[in-house]
Amino acid sequence: MKEKLYRFLAGRYGMDDLNKFLFALEILLIVLSFFVPNVIIAEYSKVAEPSNPTK
Repeated sequence: MKEKLYRFLAGRYGMDDLNKFLFALEILLIVLSFFVPNVIIAEYSKVAEPSNPTK
């Protein structure tokens, strides 16, 4: 399973250490947000999502 995930996420030059760290951090934050009802943790997992401007 681990090898399949690495192959799926590998780009042109492969999966580097920073990408592995960020992926593990994202998974940790998602799992943590299930148990801790804190809005801040959930917001960190949605950093890449664009925000909607209010009109």
